[in-house]
Amino acid sequence: MRRLFDRLLGQDAESYFWRGRELAKQGRLDDAIAIFDKAIAKDPMFAYAWDARGNAYGLKGEYLSALEDYRKAVMLQPDHAGMVGNEGRCQWKLGRLDEALSVIDRAVALDPAHANNRAIRAHIHTARGDFAAAVSEFDRAIDLDPASVDYYYHRAVARSKLADHRGCIADLSTYLQASPDIALAYHVRGVAALNLGDTTQAISDLTQAIKLDPNSAAAWVSRGTSHMFAGDLSAAVHDCDCALEITPDLVAAHFWRGLSHQRAGNTELMAADLERYIAGSPAPEDWREYANRARAFHMLGRPEQGLTDANHALDLCPREPTVLTARGHILADLGRHDDAVADLTAALAADPNPFCRAEANALLARLQQAATTDPTTSGGCAKPE
Repeated sequence: MRRLFDRLLGQDAESYFWRGRELAKQGRLDDAIAIFDKAIAKDPMFAYAWDARGNAYGLKGEYLSALEDYRKAVMLQPDHAGMVGNEGRCQWKLGRLDEALSVIDRAVALDPAHANNRAIRAHIHTARGDFAAAVSEFDRAIDLDPASVDYYYHRAVARSKLADHRGCIADLSTYLQASPDIALAYHVRGVAALNLGDTTQAISDLTQAIKLDPNSAAAWVSRGTSHMFAGDLSAAVHDCDCALEITPDLVAAHFWRGLSHQRAGNTELMAADLERYIAGSPAPEDWREYANRARAFHMLGRPEQGLTDANHALDLCPREPTVLTARGHILADLGRHDDAVADLTAALAADPNPFCRAEANALLARLQQAATTDPTTSGGCAKPE
């Protein structure tokens, strides 16, 4: 009788649950949590109320409280794929990647057709650095729910890490049709275009990114890099200057401004920027950072240090043509011409972008010319150390 009376008055657990859901949709998270508290007090066995309160805590960034609620919901409904998936998502947000993957694997096993759980597993793979697995999971999520355009954005990011620049551009073009005002999407697409040698598209996308978010120092650097490859060195330096006004300790701006100064023949300014880049750079974490530092060491006359970093970059990304070309330059300067030729030949076979292809071809032709006119320039073919 009391339960019926509560229902009539809207004071039963289910009524509180729906009221809390509506408040959460309105962004009134504290009010929603207070109402979910009442739902749980009315019926502590109501798994959906625990799960919903976990969602509200999660939206507030209070992931430990959210995890506690999700675990309670899963204890009450252990075969509910959505609730198990929420627990896995929360573990991922907390950075507990092994636990997150174990939980989300169980969620996917409960319901292989649950698109969001597939996407959560993809995010976990991305956080673990397994970008191929991430792309595979996003493929499945998109097959299951093609209308969720966020999946295209996140797959694009994973594809960019795999140097799949065309796939990255295709995904971001789909995403931007639905979300045309997202600066970061233009930024990532612009960088992908640059990696394919399309400086016109890169500058266009990066200009749009800067228009939408003029305080993004990274976008200014990326556009400066695009200007450099397009041959507009004054624009390249200007954009890197703007980036450093926004973020004075942004070492990438010093790197690309240094390369722009080098192309303009300003060796003193180049050296100053590259020294700042090396001094300010944290320990490299991916192949691009190793590759950039390798070039900086090489240009500053420290080829042995550059070779060490280039080798690290190729350990992480073995067929990356830009790194093979950079290492080829270093090996050539160290007198190991046969090793340099091997790297440059491998770079050209790996479908490099037009800038890399031109650089590799030019150095390869020079080495081959030197070998023809002076056979003593040929070095050994030992594995680069």
